Amino acid sequence: MSTTSENTETLDEVIDLVQRAMAQAEPGSKEFGKMVDQLSKLYALKPEKPRVKPETWATIGANLLGIGAILYHERAHVVATKAIGFVSKLR
Repeated sequence: MSTTSENTETLDEVIDLVQRAMAQAEPGSKEFGKMVDQLSKLYALKPEKPRVKPETWATIGANLLGIGAILYHERAHVVATKAIGFVSKLR
């Protein structure tokens, strides 16, 4: 494992510990408020997952539509020029 994933796993463990402690604490107490602050700071440290950009989705969609159009055209409109070439060779 890389150090980044180890750090993320350790951070997740600490977040779990704080959440378990919050479940035991009284919601209106000062300690609960401190735990909420700590939890928000821990979530801020957590790296964001990379998201796929809308432009990438558009490119993927356009490529799939193009492939579908080609497949539909090949199935619906069979190219007959090769068949004519074979007939002329047989004479």
